[in-house]
Amino acid sequence: MARRSKIDEAGVNLDSLMDALTNVVGILIIVFILVQLNVAEAVQKVLSDLRQVTSEELQGMQTDHESVSEQLVQVIGDWEEAEEAAPVVAESLKLKNLEEEGLRKQAYTKVEFEERNKLLAEIAQLEKELIPVREKELELGSERERLAALLANVKPAEEIAALEIRMPNPRPIPENALVYNFWVAPDRIVYLNEKEYLEQFEEEFERIRREVKVSERPGRGNDAKPIPIYDATQTADYMKDKGRLGSRDVVSEIVVNPTSTRLTNRLSIAEEGGETIAEIRSQASTFQRALRKIKSEPNSIVMFHVDRAAIETYLTVRRYADAVEVPAGWKMHWTPFYQQQVVSIEVQRLKEPPPPKEGATFRVDAPKDGLD
Repeated sequence: MARRSKIDEAGVNLDSLMDALTNVVGILIIVFILVQLNVAEAVQKVLSDLRQVTSEELQGMQTDHESVSEQLVQVIGDWEEAEEAAPVVAESLKLKNLEEEGLRKQAYTKVEFEERNKLLAEIAQLEKELIPVREKELELGSERERLAALLANVKPAEEIAALEIRMPNPRPIPENALVYNFWVAPDRIVYLNEKEYLEQFEEEFERIRREVKVSERPGRGNDAKPIPIYDATQTADYMKDKGRLGSRDVVSEIVVNPTSTRLTNRLSIAEEGGETIAEIRSQASTFQRALRKIKSEPNSIVMFHVDRAAIETYLTVRRYADAVEVPAGWKMHWTPFYQQQVVSIEVQRLKEPPPPKEGATFRVDAPKDGLD
């Protein structure tokens, strides 16, 4: 067995440790004593600095202490009450804020509503004003479509063949000449028997002469009979509704001239009346037979009354008249009818003619008919 060391046999030496501990404890005791001395001096100093208080002052301080204590208790109670009432106050403030916000929004909403109503009224007014504009736009659109359709159907312009026109040889109509009037319409010609149409009017007028008489005026001369005056409108209406005027070839219409004391017989070619250019080429046509008859009568002439749209037709029929060597003349008409005045009766003037213009110093007579 191994031998033990000397250290193990003698044990651990603690003398140094005990010295250190003793020194520490001694130092702490000294520090404690010093602290106690400093505290005593401080207490003594504090007590020496305190003012001497009498019993009355002490009593007053106690009273003040009690009063402060009561105030403190009151403040604490108020604080506790305030803490309890704080949620209610907060809710009240919230409700008040919401109410103010609601009133503010209501005011804004009212203003916006008034502005909205104003804008709606302006819009309604504008819509009302746009109605005629839109209607006009629709009309213009329809007219544009119609014109576009017409334009699409327009044929290219064709070169018009030149017409050979004979130079006129104007000369007056012989005295007491018997005039035969012909109406020349586009591609048609018809004889106007003026005497026959006036006789038709006279025959029909005899049926209503008494009914349409309105007054009389003195005749000229001492022995002259009074001249009857008739109602123009009633006469024209009767002739239109019940009168048997005109013929298969000619339409006869009695027309009222408001400023005249005479009626007018307006003659126009019937829809299928007269003869066409193709039909008068035959020597047996009514037109060529009439030319030969007129040629055989002394002092007889032909007067062609030409519709302004029938120049070409007139040139054709004129060649037939020249071939027969019938004296002839012509007159251009700007209306599609021929007029003759009914001189056999006098009618009541519906209104007075306008007075002559001031400053008129001369009168231009209408051109006289003639031959060419």
